Amino acid sequence: ALARGDAAGAIVALETARGIDATYAETHYRLGQAYESLGRWAEAKESYVRARDEDSKPTRAPSRLNDAVRRLASEYAATLVDRSLALTTR
Repeated sequence: ALARGDAAGAIVALETARGIDATYAETHYRLGQAYESLGRWAEAKESYVRARDEDSKPTRAPSRLNDAVRRLASEYAATLVDRSLALTTR
């Protein structure tokens, strides 16, 4: 549905899929895309974060690692470019 431009329909289908397996990262990622296309930024961010955290690929940093980086940057007054804030500021 999302590929056809039906984000609302995609959300219904993806929410059903998430109910079947809440640990499947791609479902959360696609939900994020659908929410983003509807301008539902908070839900998009939540879905993208969950997709990253459920992803089994080690090339992506889970939330707990990002939190540690933020904490250390603050502690040492280091400059940090936090890309996750891009969805927060919309």
